[in-house]
Amino acid sequence: MWKIFVKSMVCMAGVVVIGLIAPTALASKVVTTMPATLRGTWYLDTDNGYKYTYSFNRYSIKTITKNDSHTDTLKSKLVKRLGNNQMKDTLIEKQHNGWYGMMWSGTDGILVIKPGKYKLHGKKYRVLYMRDLSWGGRTDKKITMQVAFMHNFSGVHTKSVSTKGMLK
Repeated sequence: MWKIFVKSMVCMAGVVVIGLIAPTALASKVVTTMPATLRGTWYLDTDNGYKYTYSFNRYSIKTITKNDSHTDTLKSKLVKRLGNNQMKDTLIEKQHNGWYGMMWSGTDGILVIKPGKYKLHGKKYRVLYMRDLSWGGRTDKKITMQVAFMHNFSGVHTKSVSTKGMLK
């Protein structure tokens, strides 16, 4: 009986030591309010002719998509868990190295966003690097991101950005 007790205590002590030594998992965190670095109205032109306007408020998002004469408007609110409200709910994850992931209910992709600086015509602007990613596949060390400005500049602007910390 004494041997069984000693073995169980050694086993438990081993589990406690392993638990103290093992690193904790670095997981992304769901945020319930829009981070201050993302708030405001952002303008994004894409190479396929679409123009997006993102209005990030404290608890909601308004997205306007323009293509030629057609305009779509989508309003959604921030939630902790996605429901099935056909893009009326938005979940935002704070990832590592300044990355954010944004997912809408009823979709199967993620919009990755990273705040940064972009130099245009000799002047630096505060921008958001944005890109839609679908599930699956591999991510390179650097990817080309679209640049969203707080000013409505014409033309498509892109930059190659390191993916360190993205989707973690």
